[in-house]
This record gives sequence, C-alpha cells and structure tokens, in this order.
Amino acid sequence: MKPTLRPHYDIHAIPNEGALLVSDNGSHLIEGPYLEYLLSSLDGTRTVSEVIGHLPLGAPQQAATQTLNVLLANRHLESRSRSFPLQTAAFFADIGVESGIAEATLSMLSVQLVDLEGFGGRHFEKALKDVGIRVDNEGEFTVVLASDYLDPRLEEVNRQCLKLRRPWLLVKPDGINVWIGPVFSQHGSCWECLAARLR
Repeated sequence: MKPTLRPHYDIHAIPNEGALLVSDNGSHLIEGPYLEYLLSSLDGTRTVSEVIGHLPLGAPQQAATQTLNVLLANRHLESRSRSFPLQTAAFFADIGVESGIAEATLSMLSVQLVDLEGFGGRHFEKALKDVGIRVDNEGEFTVVLASDYLDPRLEEVNRQCLKLRRPWLLVKPDGINVWIGPVFSQHGSCWECLAARLR
C-alpha cells in the first residue's frame, strides 16, 4: 500500500505538537513527532516503510511508526488511484467511502441518459464519464433530464422503465432550484405516484 491522506482533509499544523485534520464533518487532532514531514511524505508514491526510511537523520522511527499506525487505524489514510478525480474522491471520503471502493463501484455502472429538453446532455455525459461511469443506450440505470416533473412524455419513460425493470432518476437541471430525484424502481413508488402528488 502506498498511502495518502484522505482528500477531504485540510491540514492545520500545530508547531511542536502535531496537526489538526479538518473536514466538513469535524476535526481530528493528531499528535506525534515529525508529523508535518510525515503528512507531506504521504503522497501516494511511497510505501509506509519508505516514508519511515526517509525520515530526517536522528528522527525517532518507532514514534513515527506509531503515528502512522494511528493514522491508518483511524482511516485517515487511503490508497488512491491517480486517475480518480480529487474532488470526487474528497466527496466520497467525506461520506465515509474510500476512493478505491468508490472508483471501482462507479466503473461498474452504466447509465442511459435521456435529455427531453435539449439541455445539452453532452455536459451531463461528460460529468458522468469524468467520474468513471459509462454512458450508453443499454445502460442499466436511466437518468432523465426534464424541465417539468409533470411533462407528459415522462409517462412513456416510466412505462418503459417499469417494463424493462430499469431504475431511473429524474433531474430538473434548469431554473433557480435544481431538482434531483427521486429514483424510481419496480420495488418502490413510480412516476405516476409522484405526478399524482404534484398535480
């Protein structure tokens, strides 16, 4: 493993004491010698033993190893692919999902994109592809872009998705308030249920 600090953290060094790892979900005080050096060395290009081996001359290796073990045990470090976008990795890290797991899961997804309004589905397609999701007409999941959740064309989309047992997500990407969801599937409520409530 070539660990790196999980990407949702901002590091605030506390001289001669340690560092504060800060994210949207809270902060963690990490204490230990040479912590600033250790954190800067954890860039995903070195193994733990290589990081320890490159400590400055006279640095206490045992104490540094203990600090690294604390970082690992508390899931502050991960092994991350350089091809996975940093912002996406940070999002998943903040909700407790390691980058490698998120990247592997997203790469298994295939999405059919349906643009009812001509919003420029290619922008959405690029955003999906940028995080490793395949976009094709035979996708196992459908994302529908519409400016109105009561658009009559959604009745046919709903019928087809129910027939194919394909889950689908409705998105209204325009206007002051962007709407995302719900996800419809054969196991839950369908678009007709939502439409009845919105009418």
